[in-house]
Amino acid sequence: MRYSNFLNMVDKDLIQKATFSSDGAKLLGVDKYGTLIKIDVPDDPGLLSQLVEHNVDVIVLPLEESRSGVLDTAVSIFLPLTVFVALLFLARRGGVGVGGGPNAPLSFGRSKAQVQMIAQTGVNFDDVAGCEGAKLELGEFER
Repeated sequence: MRYSNFLNMVDKDLIQKATFSSDGAKLLGVDKYGTLIKIDVPDDPGLLSQLVEHNVDVIVLPLEESRSGVLDTAVSIFLPLTVFVALLFLARRGGVGVGGGPNAPLSFGRSKAQVQMIAQTGVNFDDVAGCEGAKLELGEFER
């Protein structure tokens, strides 16, 4: 909407509410039918008095406090780094949870093989009955 049309609507008492942005450059108005009106406000010192004169609810949004760019950068680097170091510490420690136990992520590739001794049964090769050809073949591996 044009600014001049907005002023005409104010003069005809068609505007109920006007909300200014914190810098005063934008205005969001509501007419008596509930329609939203968005306009860019030029530098007009008489606008506020005109709105008050026609019983328009005027709201000005407060300034947003901006945080320091250095603080934002420090938080965005420090927080993920802290989480990463904590997870690495837990994984290296081998405790239960993130890094511990037999299925831990950092134990991938570690051999779980164990050396087992063959029990002495007391049975000799000659005690086994069966195919004589198989006995001969196995005998070659025994020597």
